[in-house]
Amino acid sequence: MAVATSVLALGIMAFAAPDALHAILPGRGPGFSERAIRSELMSLARAQDRYFATQRRYAYDLSVVPWRSGLNIWVKVREADSVSFRATASVGGSEPAACEIRVQRRAGLATAADSARITCGLERRR
Repeated sequence: MAVATSVLALGIMAFAAPDALHAILPGRGPGFSERAIRSELMSLARAQDRYFATQRRYAYDLSVVPWRSGLNIWVKVREADSVSFRATASVGGSEPAACEIRVQRRAGLATAADSARITCGLERRR
């Protein structure tokens, strides 16, 4: 009964005062989106490393990489070859890219993901 009452209370709050839910639920603002995109791009870098291990190059076509975004994030590989790849990501396909990942395979690094550099928002405009 207590769970049903809690769910009902959250439903009423969501309808009557949706902003009040931000005090209770995890944030979904720009900070949340950026953290989610960064996490997904690092996941992509690890998947690209697995692909590289067998193909000796990074994939330009994400349909051949054993990776799918767990979130509603649109990812596009912009460059891919035998030493590096660059991809951009945004929430929704029509928005400008929110973040970019650049990976450069270098001697002495265990994986290319170790060299991953992710920039987002204002960082990219510098």
